[in-house]
Amino acid sequence: MDNQSIKTIFKSALQIAIRNGHVIAPASLDEIMYGFEHEPTPEMIYIPIIFSHDFAKSFFGAEWQEHLQKMVLEEEPIRYIENLLDQV
Repeated sequence: MDNQSIKTIFKSALQIAIRNGHVIAPASLDEIMYGFEHEPTPEMIYIPIIFSHDFAKSFFGAEWQEHLQKMVLEEEPIRYIENLLDQV
């Protein structure tokens, strides 16, 4: 998966999580997305966030633990997120 696709999926997921109450302080959404341009790999930006309990609770809802368990088994966890974007 190319970096732009990852960035688009991650931004959409993060916007959903924020809308559902996830707090990303002290960074803003723009600052987090800016990091995609300056880190060697996009995984350095999105992996710590999508596996955090706070993000998972806001993005996945009541079944967040089950989703984290499934996502951790994925070779590309961002694809797991992508498959759920229309369902959350």
